[in-house]
Amino acid sequence: MDDARIWEIKTCDYQLARILSQKLGLSPLMAELLLQRGIDTCEEAHYFLNAGLDDLQSPFRLTGMEPALARIRQAIEQGERIAIYGDYDVDGICSMAMLKQALERLGAIAEYYVPDRFREGYGLNRPAVEKIAGQGFKLLITVDCGITSVSEAQTAHNLGMDVIISDHHTPAAQLPPALAVINPKLDNPKELEDLCGAGVVFKLCQALCPDWALDKDSGWLELAALATVADVVPLKGENRILVKYGLLRLPGTVNDGLQALLKESGLTGKKLSSWHVGFVLAPRLNSAGRLQSARSSVELLLNQNAEQARELAVLLCSLNNERKIIEETVHKEALQQVEREVNLDENPVLVLGGEGWHQGVTGIVASRLCEKYRRPVIMISWEGEQGRGSCRSLPGLNIYRALSACSSHLLQFGGHQAAAGLGINRASFDSFRQALERWVKDNTSREELTARTLADAELDPDEINDSLLQELEKLEPFGEGNPSPRFVIRGVEVDAAVLLGRQNEHFRARLGPGGVDIIAFNRSDLIKHPLDTCLQDILFEPEKNEFRGIKRVQLKLSDMKSSCWPDDKGAVNEYGRGLLKAIHKSIAEVYAGRPVLFIFPTYRSLVKHKPMFLSFLRRAALKEVHGHINRRERRNLMNELAQGRNRLFLVTTAFDHYYRRNCRPPEKLSCVFTFYPDQPTREMQEYYKDCNIISLQKDSKPRIVTGKADFDPARRVFLYANRNTTLQAFADRDRLNVEAGINDIRQRKAIRRCFMQSGGILISDGAHTGVAGLDDTDVFFADAPYSLYEAQMVMNQLAAGEDREATILFARHDLQFNRRYLERRYPGIELLKGAWSYFKTRQYRPLTAGIDQLSSAVGAYLQKDFKPADLMGVLDSIADLGLCDFTKKGSIMAIKFVKSDNSAVNLRNSLYYLEGQVEKKEFSRWERELNNMLSW
Repeated sequence: MDDARIWEIKTCDYQLARILSQKLGLSPLMAELLLQRGIDTCEEAHYFLNAGLDDLQSPFRLTGMEPALARIRQAIEQGERIAIYGDYDVDGICSMAMLKQALERLGAIAEYYVPDRFREGYGLNRPAVEKIAGQGFKLLITVDCGITSVSEAQTAHNLGMDVIISDHHTPAAQLPPALAVINPKLDNPKELEDLCGAGVVFKLCQALCPDWALDKDSGWLELAALATVADVVPLKGENRILVKYGLLRLPGTVNDGLQALLKESGLTGKKLSSWHVGFVLAPRLNSAGRLQSARSSVELLLNQNAEQARELAVLLCSLNNERKIIEETVHKEALQQVEREVNLDENPVLVLGGEGWHQGVTGIVASRLCEKYRRPVIMISWEGEQGRGSCRSLPGLNIYRALSACSSHLLQFGGHQAAAGLGINRASFDSFRQALERWVKDNTSREELTARTLADAELDPDEINDSLLQELEKLEPFGEGNPSPRFVIRGVEVDAAVLLGRQNEHFRARLGPGGVDIIAFNRSDLIKHPLDTCLQDILFEPEKNEFRGIKRVQLKLSDMKSSCWPDDKGAVNEYGRGLLKAIHKSIAEVYAGRPVLFIFPTYRSLVKHKPMFLSFLRRAALKEVHGHINRRERRNLMNELAQGRNRLFLVTTAFDHYYRRNCRPPEKLSCVFTFYPDQPTREMQEYYKDCNIISLQKDSKPRIVTGKADFDPARRVFLYANRNTTLQAFADRDRLNVEAGINDIRQRKAIRRCFMQSGGILISDGAHTGVAGLDDTDVFFADAPYSLYEAQMVMNQLAAGEDREATILFARHDLQFNRRYLERRYPGIELLKGAWSYFKTRQYRPLTAGIDQLSSAVGAYLQKDFKPADLMGVLDSIADLGLCDFTKKGSIMAIKFVKSDNSAVNLRNSLYYLEGQVEKKEFSRWERELNNMLSW
């Protein structure tokens, strides 16, 4: 099985979802999406969906706000110079611009200081503090930094400056010796705990200018929204309100710099989303700090001259393009280094180093490589004998802990679970890499490092429409903590696949003929999927695409896989793994132009496995050949098999014997799969002498005990049933899911999905719908299976490691129902001969009669009880020999006999008859096994 990432479908309390849906007038899907985002009460849901600017918290609920406000007012009254010290990313840039505007509106003398990424690094540094103090500033306000700058704040105090810390990062045990510390993570309301740096500054501006902060002419709401999205903080509570309404204002913002940047980025007049901020505006604002100085970005946001703003916007876009070129160069060199030096089968972490790699892009490249290779990545830029590194990790590995364990090889390091930075001597590179690899191998498993792709729910194709998109818009804006909903659709045909883009890097296709368009950016690899053979599972975000004024629903793919690949191979049991291996081998054979044969012991076992094949493969690639299909159709299929058409042929053992007696081995056939017995017979080996014959299932006996229908409410119940009376007997049970008798594959899978989500009872006829094992599931046989194979197929659906024991609820006499059914469905040779003797007297003229009347006539001729079910079995057998054609409309039978040489007719040559005899034989063997296992 391949090493594909794991798809994980989120779950929630589905009973609570139904309650929220009813009380709030939402669809069940919308209620589930809210629960998955941690919103589990009607009050929280109403706030999430409807909160407005009037619902913003008072800024004075933030600890430290009042003393900060008092000191700022004192500075303004006394004409003191105020220094604003920020960071070089979007959050810091917006914070500095916003606070400077607020202070100047109140008449303050305020200047900003932004550190140099390459010389000074992040946060307060002593030389900068000394420089600011030397310029006569009496008040220093940090924005988006400072919460851990204990010694630097003490230096400022010693030099005669008061310090106000405005930050959102996690405080250390010791706070800086500041006059005031404003940080939402310090004992503050839940609604404010996730504010970014600019969000904190916005609250400070609210306190400073309560009548102006939310005014459209201030432009501060747009800056707060921009920074909140760019800093990837959770979009809940206050953040959601800031971003929701800030994005609405952004297209018409009064900020000349932002307007210039929107125009230069091609966004003027467009409805803006979090995506536009995160992937268009934020990279441009960040580009100055990455390559030169962030002052250019701050000046853009402060500029009130349209021409100067345009020039600065052009500069930032130019720097961003330069950053892309540098990034691509470093990315290419890193890829070559991986291919040249790294054994991906052995190395659980990538530690790479390059001469002069630009430090402004190593973090971005590390993230790209982490995504591509699905393992932690460290990118080190060498300058002389020292290097600075950027680290990115996966959820399964805390990179900060890993660096801590290897700190003896480093000059310094810092960061958190997902990202970090480090300094290192060149001489320590090899020892550090080896130590890190050992630590990762000793402290993580391959499963922990396997990338997981989350989806919110499974949908059916007909649920993708404008109404769905309109409902999902209620959840906007999307971002951290409130991602754009992603869904899975199973088993779809993907047609009209093409590659787009200058380098054919993008994938586009349609869901089936005439279906909705799908697009996957930078996923040219998807064109190599076996689209003509396999159905596909798609993971996507629905969106509205506008082209030449026409709006259409489009699916933006996050991932796609052939339906025969499980979401998580760890959830597949032993039997499922064997099936998948066989199907994957079969797909390769079909792709190579060869046929594949799957031989089932009985017709019923073929039928029970067929839904699984139909959920994996396109119908055109799958052919079933047996005695229950039309004779002419079977003859055509036998010709296709004999000619070696590249298809998967599902056949019975009876057909296999029949075919081997009458036909040569199929051309190009090289692979035969049998479900029983363990070893192929000598005759089969001789006939398929040039083929690889593989047995998929051992002839094992399930562990069965007698019992009562006492179901453990804490576990799921799989209840096998094959009679309508049984379904009726359980109809009044709670949490009942009935898939028995349903032929539509998609409907069956939806029912089983509901069962897996909500538990309860699944009444099944034993048919396979997938290969993922059912966990925490007890098995009860309400009715008697028709063979050992059928009983084993039910047990094979349990999860790996489950206690594979089943309880039977039927009694010994219930087996007689099965026996009578098989005798009537598949008449014995004497009954068949007698009925045919009756029909031969009417062979030369059509016969039309009611089924009860005709059955009575045959019974009178035979002088025995003869029911309509007996009649149908007889007609199926003689029609299979080409002796008649018949149709049934309601209770009326119309039979047209075919002239034949009666002396040459051998009724035992009917494939339908032969398969029936196998069914009866296997039932008798199963009955003996039950009698040996149980004390009735």
